[in-house]
Amino acid sequence: MKKQQILFASALALTLALGACTNDNEPQVVDLTKPISLDFGLEATTKVAIENPIGFDNGDAVGVYLATSDDQTQAAINAGQPVNNVQFQLNGGTWDGVIYWQNTAQWHTLYAYYPYDAALDGTQTTKAVSVQADQYSNNGQAYKAADYLWGVNRPVMATVSSQTIQLKHRMARIVVKLSCGDDMAPEELQAIAPSLKLLGTNIPTQGTFEVKDGSITADQAQDNTLSEVMPYSTRTADGSGAYTYYAILLPGTQFANGAEFVSLTDTDGTPYIYKLNAGGNDLQLVAGNEYTFKLKANKAGIDLAQFTIESWTNNNVDESGSADMVVD
Repeated sequence: MKKQQILFASALALTLALGACTNDNEPQVVDLTKPISLDFGLEATTKVAIENPIGFDNGDAVGVYLATSDDQTQAAINAGQPVNNVQFQLNGGTWDGVIYWQNTAQWHTLYAYYPYDAALDGTQTTKAVSVQADQYSNNGQAYKAADYLWGVNRPVMATVSSQTIQLKHRMARIVVKLSCGDDMAPEELQAIAPSLKLLGTNIPTQGTFEVKDGSITADQAQDNTLSEVMPYSTRTADGSGAYTYYAILLPGTQFANGAEFVSLTDTDGTPYIYKLNAGGNDLQLVAGNEYTFKLKANKAGIDLAQFTIESWTNNNVDESGSADMVVD
């Protein structure tokens, strides 16, 4: 692997990069035998986690690709002098993995995706993805496992500078914030809060992740589809008395306007239903978007207080950032 990655290194191993300079008088010196320093954007959008929502867990692994081109256009995976699907695993706060600049004459494009799949290479670049009906059990294991990330950096010449590959969510997420209506007491809501489910018709469970461009596509022929999803929740109220639920679903998942969308079940078996009202249109989930529903639970049913669509970033957990749609 190392011989392939440094194939174009000089006999002396030290070359002058054609890119940035350390100052006006001294050109930047790049040692092609030293690995590229990579940053996966830990301070911004990263994988979902229960305890640490903006970081990876020990043992998580990211796959990295490198491709080269003769000009500053983005090189496709496996183009030029490629290095394909190198594993970077987080161990003790450090990413274990090495990848090298291939030369100083070409532009390099770096790709990264999560979670790592050892079966991928330069020609096999698709992996299966899935979602589960129960995203609550086992401390949200199925919820966390449904998060797929992808990123690509701008083409760059060999440099000593650290390279950031900003990973972004490629699935879609539904968030429900549930609080008491005018005629429901907090203790009544507490009793029924664990029963909340998302409802739909033919919710797809299987899809394909293309790491060449980060796209995720739901399979057209679904052997198994879902009619309900139990979202992840801590099942405890926040300071305002609201309960928050999270579900990750495939892009392209569709919910019909006016159809049953959220259900609660009272302790005596009485159902409480919220029927979808997303501005009068059907709701089709888009990759990288987060759909937030603020609902009020009343004894006569569930009412919508606000519906928001915005870019899904972990910095938006308190609903900051720009919203594409807000329906009150």
